Amino acid sequence: RDQPQALAIVNTKAHAMALLDALDDPDALHLSTLLCGAHRRDVLNGIHERLRNGRPCRLIATQVVEAGVDIDFPLVVRAEGPWDAIVQAAGRCNREGRLPYGHLRVFRPEDDSIPSGPYRTGTDLTQLLVADRRDPDDPGHAKRMTMQ
Repeated sequence: RDQPQALAIVNTKAHAMALLDALDDPDALHLSTLLCGAHRRDVLNGIHERLRNGRPCRLIATQVVEAGVDIDFPLVVRAEGPWDAIVQAAGRCNREGRLPYGHLRVFRPEDDSIPSGPYRTGTDLTQLLVADRRDPDDPGHAKRMTMQ
């Protein structure tokens, strides 16, 4: 809430809606596949206008913003997820290079709102990478991870 322009990316639509309700902020917007394509475009147009004019813009979104969406926030807060999703989220932070540094923060959701299946597996592997302080792009490390 201290940041006038921030993007929060969470793993599920339910988590996005709960966060939006808890934030209780008139400047907060929601973007997920709960909205039809036309409404998502309207929200994105509003986001671009707010960001361009330096107005407050707090966006609560799902992974829908991680690919094919050209937005640039000074702060991105991302729920723990697979490494590639975190990298995509980082691409929404200081995208246009207007600041010396953008800020990406990754957090572990309290309610364990991480989808099951491959998404959960990817998240678990990311946790191991971070705990082990390994370079996720090191091919040797990927081989070691699959052998465990």
